[in-house]
Amino acid sequence: EFTEVRTGGVLGGQLLHQTIEDIHKAVLKGEESKITNENIENWFNTNYILLSKQMRAYLHKAQQLSLLKQVLKYKERQKNNWHLIKEAEVDVSLVKENFILKGTIDLIQGENNTVELIDFKSGDKPDVNSTDEHTRSLINRCRRQLEVYAHLVEERTGHTVSKMHLYYPKEDDGSPYVSFRKNE
Repeated sequence: EFTEVRTGGVLGGQLLHQTIEDIHKAVLKGEESKITNENIENWFNTNYILLSKQMRAYLHKAQQLSLLKQVLKYKERQKNNWHLIKEAEVDVSLVKENFILKGTIDLIQGENNTVELIDFKSGDKPDVNSTDEHTRSLINRCRRQLEVYAHLVEERTGHTVSKMHLYYPKEDDGSPYVSFRKNE
């Protein structure tokens, strides 16, 4: 009657994030030519080996293939927009009188003096029209987190944040984005 360790979701989410981060690092270095399916698969496999050892957890081959497919789909969807990427995995903080705001932004992209924030989410994209209280609460919590990040980015960089997005690489049928306007 031992309790099963449930680390597969965490491992899968980190694997997805780290491999997409490898793509962004290549873009930021001006090495878009390295963003090939073969290199992405190598980055993915390397990340998997390191994460599985670190977390002492493993994913079934089918789960690994599903996650790799999501990363490759991300590459295909974004390949004409690499020029928009400004920063990736940005640690931001702001010291206030009674507290410190701190977080990590997955991706900042944009043109001119306006930027958009993107937070990658593993798992299924929620129905934004749902009346389910749990779903609404989840979406609102993510929106509020992005609003804090927007405040931090504007304070730190002087750029105006025009939009904030959740990005669900697993989404097949529709847009992978859930988008929000910034609300002060």
